[in-house]
Parts: sequence; C-alpha cells; structure tokens
Amino acid sequence: MTHQEQPPLEQSRFFSLEQVGKIVTEILLPSWKAGTLFVFHGVLGAGKTTLIKQLCAHVGIKDEVISPTYMYMNTYIDGQNRKVYHFDLYRLDKIEDFFDMGFDAYLADKEAISIIEWPGVIMPLLADFSCRHRVVTVSLLHTDQTNEQREIRYQLEQ
Repeated sequence: MTHQEQPPLEQSRFFSLEQVGKIVTEILLPSWKAGTLFVFHGVLGAGKTTLIKQLCAHVGIKDEVISPTYMYMNTYIDGQNRKVYHFDLYRLDKIEDFFDMGFDAYLADKEAISIIEWPGVIMPLLADFSCRHRVVTVSLLHTDQTNEQREIRYQLEQ
C-alpha cells in the first residue's frame, strides 16, 4: 500500500484542533459542489476523519459520519439532497479491487460529492478524473510533539 504519498500542493495553513471548524468554513466549504472529489492524505491520527466529520456537519449531513475502514464506502445525503460518497481505502491493496467493487461508478457520478481517505492506491484513476471533476486535495501533517497542532496543505483545482 502507498499510505505515505504526498501530492504536490499549493497552499498551507497551520491550525489547532480547536480551529477545525474555521478551516472547514474557509478552505473546504467554498468547494462543496456537485461533482467535486475531496481527496485526503495523512498518516494515522493526522485528523482526516475529524476534518471530514466537521465538513459533513457544515453541509447538513444528519447521519453519523464515521470512517468506513472496513466497509470501504459510506453514503450520506447533504442538506441540498445530494449524495455524498465517503471512501476509506486504507485496506485496499490494488486499484483492480476498487474497480471490482464497482466504486469507479460512484466517482463518475457528477451530481454527487466524493470524499476519499487514503487514496494512494487509486491515484492513477484520480488523475484521469481530475480532467472531468473538480478535485480538492488535502494533506494533513502533525507539526508538534503534543499532537495538538496540524498543518493543512491543499490544492483546489477548477
């Protein structure tokens, strides 16, 4: 598996865990549109799921948002009645498994929004999708020994 991949990113900000809501509002919410793929990179415990939970709360998702580590995908409905597909690909070993489960069809849904944690194994596929979809790439990094500070690096593609 390729869990340490870091794509080239254009902007960054430092924040504490208490500032997650502000990060969501200022960086991620403006890109919440049908057809967008949100791609999250980061080591275990970096805060990917915490950020995703806040994002989902801000867009009106009423269901409990959990990382679908063992199911690979959860489906939610946002406040605008759009489908939201939340993938966790940590346990996926090869891109063929993604295709075999039919998940590529969900990514192709331009009326939905997709959130992908641990995307390393499907990065070649995402490169193809970036031609047809808006892609928001987020990388989270620990910045101190207390585990309280994070750096978010992000790239917003049109």
